[in-house]
Amino acid sequence: MERENINYWLVGAYWSDSNPKDQTERFIAEGIWKNGHENKYLDDVKSMKVGDKIAIKATTTQRSGLPFDSRNKTVSLMIIKAVGTVVANRNDGRTVEVEWDTDFKEKNWYFYTVWNTVWHLKRTQKNDKLQTVEKLIDFIWYGKDQDYDWFIKNWLDIESSDKTEEINGTSDIIFGKTPYSVEDIIASGVFLEITEINQILSRLKEKKAIIIQGPPGVGKTFIARKLAYALMSEIDNNRLEFVQFHQSYSYDDFVRGYRPLPDKAGAFGIKDGIFIRFCQKAIGDPDREYVFIIDEINRGNLSQIFGELLMLIEHDKRGADFSVPLVYTQEGEPRFYIPSNVFIIGLMNLADRSLAMVDYALRRRFAFITLSPRFESKQFENWLSARSMATELIKHIVSRISAINNEIRADPLLGENYQIGHSYFCPKGDDFSELDVSWYVSIVKTEIVPLIKEYWFDNPKKAENGERILLS
Repeated sequence: MERENINYWLVGAYWSDSNPKDQTERFIAEGIWKNGHENKYLDDVKSMKVGDKIAIKATTTQRSGLPFDSRNKTVSLMIIKAVGTVVANRNDGRTVEVEWDTDFKEKNWYFYTVWNTVWHLKRTQKNDKLQTVEKLIDFIWYGKDQDYDWFIKNWLDIESSDKTEEINGTSDIIFGKTPYSVEDIIASGVFLEITEINQILSRLKEKKAIIIQGPPGVGKTFIARKLAYALMSEIDNNRLEFVQFHQSYSYDDFVRGYRPLPDKAGAFGIKDGIFIRFCQKAIGDPDREYVFIIDEINRGNLSQIFGELLMLIEHDKRGADFSVPLVYTQEGEPRFYIPSNVFIIGLMNLADRSLAMVDYALRRRFAFITLSPRFESKQFENWLSARSMATELIKHIVSRISAINNEIRADPLLGENYQIGHSYFCPKGDDFSELDVSWYVSIVKTEIVPLIKEYWFDNPKKAENGERILLS
């Protein structure tokens, strides 16, 4: 068959609800490829013809260990895991039979990638895209190497621009978002080891709901956003939502309730809450991860806010099979479910004595990650040094705050949950060369001293001693 008459398809084999999640080996063994979505890509799969070329891919990101100089940037990566030829189509929108190349060796392709489960490489692109498509086809099916220099010149410098293309009838971003990896989390000023971050991400992927807890100032909100980006493998705020719970936050705000109608004075109607709208958006985009962050999660009445969704948070209760009717269900409306591509990150300040702890019914639905101050870690010192903070100032910060934290930990009425976090001394910017002790003193007097006076409100002498430790 002439190359011009062949269709080229890139397909995914990751089934998040299966064990194993990667179905590549099964597909090769059974001589098939199967669409894991029941109601998506059906027409695309039906259009696959005998003789079409097909390849299984997995999309991720990479920053270190690259075969080219990425200028210290994270780049998108597509792992080509198997290639073959379509030999039959069962015309059910789900399954095609494939003659897989058993001698094929897995290889990596960079820059021009996509997350969709089904990607038809159209050879009718405009001139600027056709060259890129041809290079990808040559790499996957015809044994040619990727021209890194060409892609660095034509793609690396414009990854932050809004480059879109039509994929399977919808306009999906390929290079409109900046790739993001675990290495980017470290570079941003999260003072954890890569192994620790990978463990947190692993728990988030497995449990689908985690709570990050710790003393004030350890960077809970900061790391939550970075974890979301790393999970999504790119900075995409359209797939990230952030809310803060408080005592007045309710089911009507979060799930659904009656709200005033904007065009009818005195009239009320049913309005979906922020979480329902977020889940509906994720249901329509099942190939990509969506992250919902809840700040101060223990400030709200969680059982009341989540209502009947309490069960659906669980990782094994996701999907349409576990759908439930909402309290305010409208006639003819389908039951609601939380899709498997929605991940929840709750944030909790352990030092707030006015708040009740999370009840046990909700607690078992989350994995808990505890952060602690990192003043004595090498990552903290190196991060400040790399931004030209004076060595003596760094030593002074570490010495004084570590000393007050020792006092706090030793107090039986306080303990480790009330320590001072490192984020108080992580200013914005990339040049700290002009900061001196007066900057440290201003932070201590306006932010740290008021906090320890609150801690020891019933022991003024201890508070005064704490202030002396900080300012000595």
